[in-house]
Amino acid sequence: MSGSPALSCIPTPRWLFPGPLRIAALLILGIRLADAFLWQPGGCLLVAIICLLAAVPLRPCSAAAALLLLHTAILTAGGLLWSVRSAVQDGRDLALLLQERPAWSASSVRLWGTVSCIPALDTVSDSAGSTVVANRPRTTFLLQAAWLLSGPRPLPVRGLCRVSVDGDAADRISWGDSVELIGRISLPEPPRNPGEFDYASYLRRTGISAQLFLRHPAAIDVRQPAGPWSIRRQLNNFRQLTVHQLQQCLSTSNRATAEALLLGNRGRMETHLEQDFVFSGTMHLLAISGLHVGILYVFILRLLHMFLVPRGQALLLAATVCMLYACLTDLRPSVLRAALFIVFSAAGQFCCRDVRMGPLIGLTAIVLAVCDPSVAFDIGAWLSFLAVGALGWVAERTPPPTERQVPMDNPGWRDRLFELTSACIRWLLHSYRQMFAVTLLSAPLIAHQFHLISITGLVVNLALVPFTTLTLAAGYLFVAAALLLPALAPAASLPFDASLTLMNYSVSLSAEVRAGFIMIPDLPNWFLPVWYGTLAASAFASTPVRRHFLRLLLMLLTAQQLSAAASIPDRPGLTCTVLSVGHGNAVVVETARRVIVFDAGAMNRGNRTAATIAAFLWHRGYRMIDAIVISHPDADHYNATGGLIDRFPVGQIITSQQFVESSASEVQRLLQQLQKLQIPVTIARHTDALQLESLDLQFLQSDLSHRSSSHSPRSEFTATSDNASSLTALLSFAGHQLCFPGDLEGLGQQQLLPLLPACSVLISPHHGSPPANTPQLAAVTQPQTLIVSARDDRHLTKLKHAFPSSEILHTSTSGAITVHITPDGQLHSSRFLSPSNQPQPRKLP
Repeated sequence: MSGSPALSCIPTPRWLFPGPLRIAALLILGIRLADAFLWQPGGCLLVAIICLLAAVPLRPCSAAAALLLLHTAILTAGGLLWSVRSAVQDGRDLALLLQERPAWSASSVRLWGTVSCIPALDTVSDSAGSTVVANRPRTTFLLQAAWLLSGPRPLPVRGLCRVSVDGDAADRISWGDSVELIGRISLPEPPRNPGEFDYASYLRRTGISAQLFLRHPAAIDVRQPAGPWSIRRQLNNFRQLTVHQLQQCLSTSNRATAEALLLGNRGRMETHLEQDFVFSGTMHLLAISGLHVGILYVFILRLLHMFLVPRGQALLLAATVCMLYACLTDLRPSVLRAALFIVFSAAGQFCCRDVRMGPLIGLTAIVLAVCDPSVAFDIGAWLSFLAVGALGWVAERTPPPTERQVPMDNPGWRDRLFELTSACIRWLLHSYRQMFAVTLLSAPLIAHQFHLISITGLVVNLALVPFTTLTLAAGYLFVAAALLLPALAPAASLPFDASLTLMNYSVSLSAEVRAGFIMIPDLPNWFLPVWYGTLAASAFASTPVRRHFLRLLLMLLTAQQLSAAASIPDRPGLTCTVLSVGHGNAVVVETARRVIVFDAGAMNRGNRTAATIAAFLWHRGYRMIDAIVISHPDADHYNATGGLIDRFPVGQIITSQQFVESSASEVQRLLQQLQKLQIPVTIARHTDALQLESLDLQFLQSDLSHRSSSHSPRSEFTATSDNASSLTALLSFAGHQLCFPGDLEGLGQQQLLPLLPACSVLISPHHGSPPANTPQLAAVTQPQTLIVSARDDRHLTKLKHAFPSSEILHTSTSGAITVHITPDGQLHSSRFLSPSNQPQPRKLP
């Protein structure tokens, strides 16, 4: 017993004490736990106080117990930050009011408030075959709500509202204006399909209570503009003037890239160019981060040193400009992280203190977590932290420069050239080491977020290290010249425009190398915490043996996940999932080792539908599609195909002769894309059949398509024959029949009725339209389950009359609908939004 006190007083290793980095990690973990388990503010505060009070008397006799209590207090402090941030102190929050009064979403409301960010202008261009005007402008901003009118008198409200305006309203409003808006308010919907991005949770975590949609800029009435000397108005004017100069002086193909590169707004970028940046592994160039702010900081310091500004003043001015730049980019977490990091670093240099990279990262993360706890859920911010950590890791392991030799008395031009070349080579090697470390360290997080492993990205990023620096420097010079000396703007834009052209060309060329990137399915939830936890443990390992063991474990984890991603899921039976995509069709059929997509499109939502289908397939563990079947050339049945073949290797496209011969420009563009990617197109004809393992697939089609193709002009028959001659697919498995008729209706449906069998499952033709869902069709097919894929259920009553003995499931109310047939013939159906598993709106603490 006499040895116990001595043992308890053994000094605790220094690295166990909660430094800035450890405090930041505990705060972030507390925020994540508070969000997952809905911690209450009172409970968090009580636990934190108890742990702190208990740690003080325990410190002299039991350092380990005191440290445990101190760590627990910091953890619960993070939970307190999030619970207070998410708490609603009264019933005036927009989210709660809209849950209590859903009728508000059905009519227009008046909302008063203050514009709380710089309005951003982008363009809306979603899909082929859109019935709306392509590339129409849209303005988005955040509004701090104050009053809402949806009745006889205004109601005081609170909360942030995300506002979307159809049209260009950037010149009408400014950051800080008090405005009155007339539009339709709503809560974001929860996910409707497995694997779909939870946009509602994303908005909730970022503090946004509701969404408001305005149909025209005239629906905005500025009641009280921000003062002319308001810093918010000045920043707003500065950004709008910068955008105007970019639009005026740069070539059309480079304007969107320039705005994304300098201001972080990717709204104007065309979809194919943005995908090129993703597939080439260079997307981080468009996401303003520490790279951009660091280049700006060094650029300003070098410029001030050229003008012989004292170092202390130069550090202060450069850090101030970086903070203003963060304000211009709407205080994005990654930019704010970089700006704060530079401010703390400059403060350390100003005070002649050597601050290491770890404490700097920790201090920055603490400030961000305290000011905005939602940073814990921001992927961009953590990519930025990982990049800075990698840069610091390389810098700390770079040997110090050797002592400089005494300069020669009379160096010649060859000596000067050799010295300059040596310095450039050393700088490039150091930069390449840094970029290599950044790429490897961030690869798991990028793979988790974008389902992408880019091999060419590693090479391209290394090649673009010096070029990106020069491009950003040219961009900053152009902006400075355009704002201070507008007459010099056209001349200053030439090097920047040329650099952007070369950058876009290099990125597009890299993206065309299809073997240079791999799309992977979802990673398991445990992988990222285990991988980065093991990485952190290896960094803090006390012995080389432990360090090497942990690094070997990292390689084994990576190899195991790559092997799992490359394997094909083997699921017994047949699974048919009708995804909820609005007015459109997207049906995924899975057999034991194959996956087939029947139709892929939605009205005006082609790109979004492609993302929905892709997210579902990744969620199910697939990284390729065996075949895509397109029933007919209506946009809401094929306009997501282009996005799918960009994301997945596709074995073949099966469609009709009518689709291939369509004169629609969108169809021909898709066919050219298929030819470029060398994806074969198989023409299915009436009574053609395929057998895939235990699945029998047969195609039926009326002869209206042959009639229309033999007449001229074809446009006389298109409106009536496209739907009537839809390619109908019959699936037979384990004694069950499934019928996918596309938009089959009219004379074509009457011709095929004698050939249609009794079905276990029938996908409602033409999205539940009464003319296509006749009692005759019901009498012939006698479906046990009728699945309707449409944006609403307005025809539900008529469908019940036409199919009185069938179970009618609607994607607008049930979300994704899944039918599973076991190998022995048992059929089960489930709804993603059924009462048992429907994601309910989160109740605020």
